[in-house]
Amino acid sequence: MSRPRAIDTDEALPTVRRRTLVPVTSSSIRALAYDPAACTLVVEFVRGQAYRYADVPGDVYADLLASPSIGRAVQQACVANPAHPVERVRLVEDDEEAGV
Repeated sequence: MSRPRAIDTDEALPTVRRRTLVPVTSSSIRALAYDPAACTLVVEFVRGQAYRYADVPGDVYADLLASPSIGRAVQQACVANPAHPVERVRLVEDDEEAGV
């Protein structure tokens, strides 16, 4: 995975089931999902974009949920951290095809 790149159509994006996300209270982030087996974190932003960050330890996810500013914590721990490769994903409902 690498930093997000332009993709012509959302259908070309990897998919993630929306039901796996946990809503959070934040002005910039709508929901988070963590897969401990894959060590990946999915972040859905309030503007609708969703991204999956790789190589995220479970304690980082726990710290994000406990943070008084989840948006700032995600920015520092994932978005601005090159140690966590990222890809844009498309959120889908249960009746749509999804990879996770």
